[in-house]
Amino acid sequence: MSPAREIGGDLFDFFLLDDHHLAFCVGDVSGKGVPAALFMAVTRTLLRATAQHHASPAQCMAYLNNSLTQQNASGMFVTFFYGVLDTRNGEIEYANAGHNLPYVLSKDGDLRAIDEKGGPMLGLFEDMDYASEKTRLAAGDCIVVYTDGITEARDRSGQFFGDKRLENYLRAHPWMPAEQLVSSLQKHVHEFCIGVPQSDDITALALRYLG
Repeated sequence: MSPAREIGGDLFDFFLLDDHHLAFCVGDVSGKGVPAALFMAVTRTLLRATAQHHASPAQCMAYLNNSLTQQNASGMFVTFFYGVLDTRNGEIEYANAGHNLPYVLSKDGDLRAIDEKGGPMLGLFEDMDYASEKTRLAAGDCIVVYTDGITEARDRSGQFFGDKRLENYLRAHPWMPAEQLVSSLQKHVHEFCIGVPQSDDITALALRYLG
């Protein structure tokens, strides 16, 4: 994560639920500065507390949404992607709350978006419906989750970095280690925007399944 200010409103996290299930998430809180950071911290804490009870991603989203809505006096919201990887077979169960569509990058450079319909953003309306979906990673596949600070970054002419540049970057680096993939992506975005102040947090998380 590269915050636009000293305190950012994006979040990412990953943690083991048990010996075979790895939870991971990326979120983007509306607004900037301290209020967004506090909202982000509450969201992360709520997820960790809920996920440890082995609730499904959809159940976690519903609980987070109701909890955030009930204590949300500022009208803030968060887009959120939450997935759980079964390390034994590469299956990911996930739920998406209005967040950018993640990509799955195969070891041979094929790229696909996880484009199943998700639910609404968290924190605005109570009792919203969320669905758990599933996808599977083959050995060597990598899932990349990011915030719109990447695709909506602009250069001096006002042109967006956009989905196509992101897709082209990922296709060009199918076997790059996960840590290097996200650090090089951020460098690529910053070089695209050189001379323009960063206006939004830039966050990416990559997870490669080795089988």
